[in-house]
Amino acid sequence: MRTYLMTVGFLCTLIPFLLVLAISSPKIAKKKLGKNWKKIHRLIYTAAIFSIIHYFWQLKGNLAEPLFYSLMLGLFFLFRILVWIKNKQLLYLMIPKSRS
Repeated sequence: MRTYLMTVGFLCTLIPFLLVLAISSPKIAKKKLGKNWKKIHRLIYTAAIFSIIHYFWQLKGNLAEPLFYSLMLGLFFLFRILVWIKNKQLLYLMIPKSRS
């Protein structure tokens, strides 16, 4: 168990590359990175999940705080999914249909 705890904790520090995220946030960096910009910034979702798992594993008693963070992360993911679905529906509505 201790090995898993250390591995997940280590992954949490490696995945987001917070410095890279901070450097790649300005508009100039977005232009230069192109599609890779989104790939880099989406790694933060994986890091958030791993950090909550790490938090659960390190505690032995009161799990209220990691459960709260899990709930907040779950609500954030739900919001992101709903926005993604809404955008997909809007794109579908904007596609011109041929008249027959």
